[in-house]
Amino acid sequence: MTTARKPSAKRPGQAARAGKEVARLLAEGVRLHRQGELRRADACYRRALLLEPQQADALHLAGVIAHQTDDQTKALSLIDEALAVESRQAPFHNSRGVVLLALDRPADAEAAFTRALASDPLYAEALNNLGNALHRQERYDEAVSAYDRAVEAQPAYAEAWCNRGRALQFDGRPTAAIASLQKALELRPGWAKAWRYLGDAAAAAGDLGEAEASYRRAAAADPADAQSRASLAALLERGNRLDEALAAADAAVAADPLILRASVTAAKVLRRLGRPDDALARLPRHVTAAAPLDERAAAAFERGQILDRLGD
Repeated sequence: MTTARKPSAKRPGQAARAGKEVARLLAEGVRLHRQGELRRADACYRRALLLEPQQADALHLAGVIAHQTDDQTKALSLIDEALAVESRQAPFHNSRGVVLLALDRPADAEAAFTRALASDPLYAEALNNLGNALHRQERYDEAVSAYDRAVEAQPAYAEAWCNRGRALQFDGRPTAAIASLQKALELRPGWAKAWRYLGDAAAAAGDLGEAEASYRRAAAADPADAQSRASLAALLERGNRLDEALAAADAAVAADPLILRASVTAAKVLRRLGRPDDALARLPRHVTAAAPLDERAAAAFERGQILDRLGD
């Protein structure tokens, strides 16, 4: 439960000086925040709150930094304090929704984004975030509608075009997804995530050549992108290009040792190459519950396939 901060009584002259100092600290905090200096920006917001404990912008921005530094409980508390002071601020509700998504509470996040849009119906970021909350709930058609409204409000919004494409693919409309993702890449050409999503949509549409090219573009755009390499490895394995698939899976694991699906693909390739001992060694002994359910199931199935081969 959030406890309201108690303002301290000040004489008129003191209040005026404090107000100017708070404004200066907020301006400096925002400047540092935009530059990525989160620790120093947070210190400015904290100093402002010492002078004016119910300063809504300082509370909100301190909450944003808590979110960015992965302290979601603290972030939610601070943003709730800001909303207790100024309840109709659309950016505050939007930020609250982003934190709730990070806490894996998409239905509550949806409600927060809806409140933001009640104050500002053309708030493109909140529309995009509403789409994300609906997508998380597997309400893909509604998510597409939210993204449509976002790009109508802000036509050059690459993130919304990208998310729209992803939702369209999950909704079983890969051709429309490809067009949306191509629009995102027109706006932001070197974006690894959009290239990876384009690869997924192309694969869903049956265009495996375009899928491979897109995954390779994603991997080239971001050397740390393990997901694109894992998707490329799975695609190559399906095409019986086993040596290339193994190399791509190894590259994915090198980028992220915890990426389970790449390890599963490597194991599958090695089993198919007649190397079951090497295949078994590629599978982790213990799979964490954090891994996606389908990947855990694939790992268990592949382990069984390998053990059957070793038992022959």
